[in-house]
Amino acid sequence: MDILRRNVGLTLFLAAALIVALVLGFFTHRHLAAAAEMKNKAEEQEKVWTGIQMDKIKVNDENLDVAKSNQTVARENLETLRQELFRRSFAPSKSYSGVECKNVLRAETRRMRETLERAGVAIGAVGEFSFDSVLSSEDLPDETTAVPMLTKQLEVVRELVGIIAESQVTDLNGFVREGGLNVAKYQYYDVIPFQVSVAGEMRFVKRLVSLLQANPRFFFRITHIELTADDSAMGSAGAYPTAGVGPTGGPATEGFGGRFRAGMAPGGWPMAPGTGRTAPVTGREGRPAEPGETPVKARVPTRDELTIPFKDMVNAVIKFDYVEYHDPNPTPTEAR
Repeated sequence: MDILRRNVGLTLFLAAALIVALVLGFFTHRHLAAAAEMKNKAEEQEKVWTGIQMDKIKVNDENLDVAKSNQTVARENLETLRQELFRRSFAPSKSYSGVECKNVLRAETRRMRETLERAGVAIGAVGEFSFDSVLSSEDLPDETTAVPMLTKQLEVVRELVGIIAESQVTDLNGFVREGGLNVAKYQYYDVIPFQVSVAGEMRFVKRLVSLLQANPRFFFRITHIELTADDSAMGSAGAYPTAGVGPTGGPATEGFGGRFRAGMAPGGWPMAPGTGRTAPVTGREGRPAEPGETPVKARVPTRDELTIPFKDMVNAVIKFDYVEYHDPNPTPTEAR
């Protein structure tokens, strides 16, 4: 100890050397651990490649041939599917002069009106079924660009009118072919948006939507449906709004056509207070019996008189797209 006291510098040097040795040992241990981990990973990779070389993991020409065959089959199936989609969704165009095109459009819109009238569909503000601008214009449609597109779209419109007639809706109040002759083009198909406004019972509106989606000739894709209740009849919620004035000044119930008032049963018979049933009448014409007068019992209403007509009427705005798939094998002219 005396030697250490007399050699303070040596003591400090030994202490510093010890600290440095501890630090170096700590970092050396960490690096050795990291090196061991890297060595294990390298050995695992070496085992994988050794297995590949020894053909234990079969990456060979046979596997590559199978993969190429699957790729070829997938491409052929895609081409077959595209051909089928094109065949089904294709609306053919016709070659007409500008005058002939206008005459055809005018004649076909008249036939479509007759189709709807025969089906009992009332026609509202539908104009010429989206061809108004062409038929009202003094210019003739171009034979090379406008006529083929117009005749193609006419095929689609005729199909839509037939679907509306088949659905048995009550009214067709609007028919819009959005975009005119312009179509939205995608990689595999083109899109023409439509919008129709109809009115009728809910079941027939549902039928219209089903017919659009299950159409065997063309593809129609529903994008938006808006329903509103018809205030002129009982709504789907089952409520009867009261409005107007009854025959004797009381409030009339609109659901019954304004023929009844508070305290009256269907058929105009008085109700017993608080029961909702027809009350016996002690005097004639519903008045209290006079002294000595023989009471007269009120006639019980029939079942038909108690039946409330139910009309689940709605107005519907339906937006949808006509989707036409591209020909997978177009001619050079079609490709351009």
